Formats: sequence, structure tokens, C-alpha cells
Amino acid sequence: MTKLYTNKILSFFILMIFFIGCGNSSSDEQSNEKEKIKEIKIIVFETKEDLGKSLFFDKNLSKNRTQSCATCHNPKHAFVDKRDNSLMNELKQAVSLGDDTKSIGNRNTPTINYATFTPEFHSTYPIRGGMFHDGRANNLEIQAGMPLLNPVEMNMSSKNEVILRIKENRNYVNAFKKMFNADILNNEENAYSALTSVLASFERSKVFNSFDSKYDLYLEGKYELKEDEKLGKELFFSSKETNCASCHLIDDINKKDKKETFTSYEYFKLGVPQNTLVHNKRVDLGLEKEDAIDNGLFQNKKIDSPYEKGSFKTSTLRNIAVTGPYMHNGVFQKLDTVLKFYEFRRDDNTFKINPETNKPWNNAETKGYTGIYRLGLGKGLNQEKIDAIIAFLKLLTDKQYEHLLE
Repeated sequence: MTKLYTNKILSFFILMIFFIGCGNSSSDEQSNEKEKIKEIKIIVFETKEDLGKSLFFDKNLSKNRTQSCATCHNPKHAFVDKRDNSLMNELKQAVSLGDDTKSIGNRNTPTINYATFTPEFHSTYPIRGGMFHDGRANNLEIQAGMPLLNPVEMNMSSKNEVILRIKENRNYVNAFKKMFNADILNNEENAYSALTSVLASFERSKVFNSFDSKYDLYLEGKYELKEDEKLGKELFFSSKETNCASCHLIDDINKKDKKETFTSYEYFKLGVPQNTLVHNKRVDLGLEKEDAIDNGLFQNKKIDSPYEKGSFKTSTLRNIAVTGPYMHNGVFQKLDTVLKFYEFRRDDNTFKINPETNKPWNNAETKGYTGIYRLGLGKGLNQEKIDAIIAFLKLLTDKQYEHLLE
């Protein structure tokens, strides 16, 4: 009798545990569903600029969901790539790492500050404008769509794959329908064009184009130049001393508004050495051959003259003091090195040694069509004058990036 009673009690407790367990499981599932619902936050984008900003920072637009536009164009570093990882540190941050975490490009990621002022590419002399170092994209819209599909960048396989990622986010879907039309995401080409247009809208915002440097304040009479900055300005604009302004001139497009971008957007061949550190790593990774060279402008499909081998677009000097490394391939780390290289190209009897390697300058990467390297007929620069020019260039730093100055 006692044994039977005990068994009944035991069975009762087993059933209770079973039902309690089932009850907790159902409760957990309901709780998880509620959490999922909470995670889907409704966001209403009021403008294309707002939508473009969200997309600019969205890592879901890369193959492995590891990087966004902002990864290589970091707003905390004047929109250049300053990632601190082993491979990029090994390459001295000269180039960027791709979404697959192993591929690297062969060119330095340029800032997109003030890129909106770049005129569309045209191939008649003087060749001018376009995006990237070789002008292969006519405008911001075209440029915005290219990294998404580049195998060594965001690595998406097709435009359709990108649009499918956008459709995963109902906030994006609602925004595109509102800003364009109800069927916009049902047509691959139209949808991709809409995507690049909103990204470009964000890149045209004041975030990228603040014009609030000390130089801008100086133009408004709100900042007094120090002695070295004053000397640097005189040297920069002097055709007798440096000839800097012939390439980095006050932009005629915006001159009436005193909004200088400090580039003519033209293409020049300076005989820049190959970045052997990057080249050798790309060869090791199977990304290029041993004899590969970067022909610059000649690789633009709109250019057929081999004379343009080794020509690259003149970059803006806005924020130049905080956007190193320098040149199209990031071969130089410091502005001091760049100016000494220019001086050596002007007169090969001066600054014969690369201060970063303590060795003679390497030969130009492109051979045979490099043209004349000499940069003007100035009197030449000594260290004092180089320091003064750098002091002036630091004045071109946006207020939000002044803390990055050395």
C-alpha cells in the first residue's frame, strides 16, 4: 500500500515537472518572438540625405556583412581608412582591406570630403574631373555604386544582390517607395540608380563640405595668420618659388564664393614610385602579377593615348594634413616626404634621399611615357620653407578634424 502510494506521488511530480517544462518552453518562445519584434525598430526617413546616411553606414551592403562605405571612408578620420588591424598596419594603411578580410586594393582610399565639387570627367585637353584617381566614374552617383560590386572591396556579386539586401529592411523599402515610386525596387537598374542617388545626396551634405577651417576663417577676417603660416601661404601661391597653385589652384568654379577646394582636378604625371610593399603583398595574395604596374589615367576606358600612362588626378588639399598616407598608392607617409619628393623632381640635385627609407628615391612606376617630371622653375625649397608650407596646409583642416593634427 505504501509502495503504491509512493509511486502515485512520484508520477504526480513527474507530470508536474513535464507540464511546467512545457509551459516554460512556450513562454520562452513567446518571449523570443517579442524580442525579435522589439529589434525591428520602425524608422521613417524624411529626406534622401537621411536615407543615404543610413545606407552609408550599413554593413549589410557588403557580401559578408563586415563593412560599409564608412569602413573605408571613416568620418572620424576625414573620410579615409584608418583601420587598426594587422594587415593594414603591415601595409602602413596605404590601401584598404576588402570585405573578405584578405583582399587589398592597389590604390590609397581618397577622402570624399569636398568630392561633390569635382566636375564630371571629360577627356579633351586639359583632361579634368571624374571620381577616383583615374576619373573612371563621371560623378558621385556612379562612384557610389562601384565599391559595392568590387571584388576587393564590398564584394557583392550583382546589383540584384545589393537590392535584395535593401529589401531585407522594411524601413528602407518604405523609404524608397515614398521617395521614388511604389515599384522602384522591382526593377534592378532603377533601384540601383535610386540607391546611388541617395548615397550621393548624403555625400553632398555639409557633413562632407563644412568649409570651416582656419583658412576659411582667415578669408572671413576672423583668423590672423602666424608668421610660418603667412610664409607658407606666400610660398604656396608663388609661381617663382613653388608653383603649387598651378595644380592646386583656387577652384574657379567656386571662386566667387571663396570656397576653394585646392585642386584643378587635372591629371599630371609626377613619376611616383611603386609602392613595393603593397605590390609584393598583392602578388603573394594572387591579386596581381609580378610585372603589374598602375598606369593611372591610361586605365580609364575613355583614354586611348599611351602618353597618359602614369597620370593621376590632382587631389584636394582640404584636410591633407590628416589624410595620409599620400600619393595615389600611399607610398609616402608624411607631407614632409611629399614636398621633398616634389623638390627632387624639380631639381634632382636637391633632397636626393627619401627621408622615410634613408635611401635614394625609387624610379617611377611607369616607364617610357612618363614625360617631364620637373615641377615648375622655382628657386627651390629648404627645410624652413617646407615646414612653412606644411604649416599653411594644416590651416586647410576642417574644424572637426583639428584634434588629429600632429
